[in-house]
Amino acid sequence: MVPKAMRALTAETELYCSFSANPGRFGATVFNALFEHHGLNALYLPRRATSAAEVISLVRKFPVRGCAISMPLKTAILDELDPARDTLDPLVTATRSTNT
Repeated sequence: MVPKAMRALTAETELYCSFSANPGRFGATVFNALFEHHGLNALYLPRRATSAAEVISLVRKFPVRGCAISMPLKTAILDELDPARDTLDPLVTATRSTNT
């Protein structure tokens, strides 16, 4: 099933992604069904990524509103965000991962 948002992509469509070395479709299936059920103009896409730098580049290139990042990319992202480390929750710094 093609998500409704994908059939009618506009500049206002909110984009959400999951980044993984081996992305699956489960999250996209669940989130896109929820977006459609609630009438939201949003799309969730799984994306293959092999480095933290690649994830950051994709997020900066496209208007990504939120993303899920799988291990080991999840901890590597923290190294890329090192200048912002002072603003991170101390638990994030201690565990080297975060979930939202």
